Amino acid sequence: MPHHQPCHVAKARSCSSASRPTTSKVAQLRRKRFFVLVRILLKRLERDDPEGYKRAKEVIRECTKKNREGVPDFLSLVDSIHRSLKTNISASHLHRSEQYLDHFMKQKYEVGREITGRAA
Repeated sequence: MPHHQPCHVAKARSCSSASRPTTSKVAQLRRKRFFVLVRILLKRLERDDPEGYKRAKEVIRECTKKNREGVPDFLSLVDSIHRSLKTNISASHLHRSEQYLDHFMKQKYEVGREITGRAA
């Protein structure tokens, strides 16, 4: 009996490679998105939780230093900063910053569609 794939999977596999983002492009986008999230988080902390802001800055500084030194658990700067922030910063601050980022990205996408005249 042949195995049937969901329609979106079959379409994705039939797309030309030029229309799909490469792994490095996806990684770049993930990295950019994460660092925008960090900027939002730092702004929120600076305004609402000065001690949390200091902790977050120290976490980022320490992760960056260990990444540059080649410490194995810190080879991915994004992953190490994210992991360290999750253990050192209030989950509510992280969650709220992610909500702000999602809202910002949604607005940016909608404005882009309006400018180009493309429908969803």
